[in-house]
Amino acid sequence: MLAHISKDQREETVTKHCVAVAQFARTLGKDVGLEPTAFLTALIYDWGKSRGAFSEYIKKASADPSSVRRGSVDHSTAGAKYIFETYYGEEPLEQLTAQLIATAICSHHGLYDMYKPDGTPQFKERLAQNEGLDYENVLQENQELLIDYDLDTEFKRATKEVERFIKQCNQMMGGIQSKEEENNYDFSAMGDFWIASLERLLLSILVQSDHLMTAEFMSEKHWHELLDASSTQELWQEWIRIFDTNIQKKGNKSTVGQLRGDLLRGCMAFAEKPSGIYTLEIPTGGGKTFSGLRYALGHAAQHQKRRIFYVSPLLAILEQNASEMKAQLSVEPGCPDTRVEAYILEHHSNIILEDQEEGSDGSRRYQQLTETWDSPFIMTTMVQFLNTLFDGSMQSIRRMHRLSSAIIIIDEIQSIPIKCVYLFNMMMNFLSMGCGATVVLCSATQPLLDQVGIPINYGKPESMIADRDNYEQAFKRVEITPLYTATGALQTMDTEALVDFVLEKFEGNLLIILNTKAAVRKLHFAIKAIKQRLEEMEGGHQVNQLITYMCAAHRSDRIETIKAALAAGEPLICISTQLIEAGVDISFKCVIRSLAGLDSIAQAAGRCNRNGEV
Repeated sequence: MLAHISKDQREETVTKHCVAVAQFARTLGKDVGLEPTAFLTALIYDWGKSRGAFSEYIKKASADPSSVRRGSVDHSTAGAKYIFETYYGEEPLEQLTAQLIATAICSHHGLYDMYKPDGTPQFKERLAQNEGLDYENVLQENQELLIDYDLDTEFKRATKEVERFIKQCNQMMGGIQSKEEENNYDFSAMGDFWIASLERLLLSILVQSDHLMTAEFMSEKHWHELLDASSTQELWQEWIRIFDTNIQKKGNKSTVGQLRGDLLRGCMAFAEKPSGIYTLEIPTGGGKTFSGLRYALGHAAQHQKRRIFYVSPLLAILEQNASEMKAQLSVEPGCPDTRVEAYILEHHSNIILEDQEEGSDGSRRYQQLTETWDSPFIMTTMVQFLNTLFDGSMQSIRRMHRLSSAIIIIDEIQSIPIKCVYLFNMMMNFLSMGCGATVVLCSATQPLLDQVGIPINYGKPESMIADRDNYEQAFKRVEITPLYTATGALQTMDTEALVDFVLEKFEGNLLIILNTKAAVRKLHFAIKAIKQRLEEMEGGHQVNQLITYMCAAHRSDRIETIKAALAAGEPLICISTQLIEAGVDISFKCVIRSLAGLDSIAQAAGRCNRNGEV
């Protein structure tokens, strides 16, 4: 029976395809401790193609794709039905393992609801049906696989793997419970979520294996990972040497520079710690981008990690830090480095492939890498990261297994929406304890993720910085002065009063951060309108605004223009929304901030006297 027909009319049988996918799934499953489970799932997932109805369907589709309706022949239920009928025994562990495998098989072309809107379970109903499956003939056609492979032994091994994941979940929940004798933690929710995450991980491996082995047959090109494990380790060592050399060349002897060097060395030493979830709580302006990168390289080399992820909530920060990291890993900073460009993937909406038309080899290769996250170093947005963890599309699910045995640096973690905190915490716990990932949460203003109803399970010690309070004092370069009225109330200003206050505080350059785009535009026009008063300020008439109405490229160009003006000592006023607060490497003599939370105030302070210039 046929599984695929290529454009040049080559045919691939169901048996050959299932074996190829199973062998590849075994390789991917090895990284997360799901080797037999992934192998067994992939070995039988396409059994439903072993019947005449599907062969007729695939032949029609090959001759004329418009003559068939995609998915009209059910080929996902038969393999799941076999697993459920054969191995769904009396033991809860066997039942859970059978259900995990069967659900992955049923879902490999798209998720479906396990329950109907009225609460009626439809999963078992689907597996109990026989109509339209030709089930007996399917079993007969796959006797060769049943003879060649000991499915009973593979299933027993799979139950052991599932049992290990459950024990890890119990260990994690016990560790959280021991932190406080009395708490309101929802352990039942964490256990259910853990099983659902395991299901998603298994499905990710199956979908990736299916897609790549199908592509290999269709194109007659052997697919392999961009770098094998040993080559990845060689890359980490090479980048460590380049990074350390470039840092030494910079040689910053200023007080701030020395403090940044101390923090960097502290992160290098912390790389020896085991995998876990840690905080990188470096004060604003303390150089956490490079400290986090050096930690990741050292930790990856010492603990045999396969990938490094850098995740940012804002494109402006992502592009800025991606550029800085690439320069730091290049033999000649500022000059294109082929190994850096080849092995670092930027996955976000602002990537434009120059001189590569749509459909070209370069364009297709970039698309493939964004679909598979095969690169050793991936820089992406919080949106793409959360999609990979929670979105229902196959494209997102397909990437999830890449987060195993990885280092995940999440920048500006305080920006995560409050409504996502429970889900985020549970998934980070799963990636850390279940998948061997190391998670680093970066911010000068860390949220209290371990003190909520469903807490994150930090490693010990929690912080990568030992004497954070001392560094906080050492990095203090700003005085924060709230404005009060004569009666002691917080002072408010209309636009006209704010213009006067801005001109009063202007001493060469000034940053104003307001809470809304409308307020920024209104103040910008008001300041631009007083041309004569601006000209009286020793030429200080360059006024810029930064808001999210601007397209990303325009916003990035504007930030670079502002940085250049500051470096040249040109007088300027910048008016921005909070987009400039988190992570933008820029420094003004004075910053005016509209009333906001303390985390925003602290982030705004990081744009003032950032390098100890005054």
